[in-house]
Amino acid sequence: MAEKKAKRKCTKREVNVVFLFDGSSSMRTHEFQMNKDFIKNVMKELSDSSIKFAAVQFSSDLRTVFDFNDYQNGFAEEKLMKERHMKSLTNTYRAINYVL
Repeated sequence: MAEKKAKRKCTKREVNVVFLFDGSSSMRTHEFQMNKDFIKNVMKELSDSSIKFAAVQFSSDLRTVFDFNDYQNGFAEEKLMKERHMKSLTNTYRAINYVL
C-alpha cells in the first residue's frame, strides 16, 4: 500500500530520469540485453505518468541512446532495442559527468 502511494506522489510531478547503463566489455551479451529489458519495463510501467526518460550507454566512450524528446515522441523503445553493445573499457567517471 505504501509503495502505491509513493508511486502516485512521484508520478504526479514532472520528473526526468536518465538511465546510465554499462556497455563495457565486462558486460556479457545477455547481461547487456537484461539492462535494456529493464529500462524498457520501467518505461512501460510508468508510461501513464509525467515522468520523461532518456538513456545513455557508456564504455570508454558515451552514446545517448535516446533523449527526452525521443521518449515523448514514441521513439525511445525502438532506439533502445536497436542499440548495439559498445564492448570496450569502462569510464564511469566520464559517463556520470556527461549525464549531469
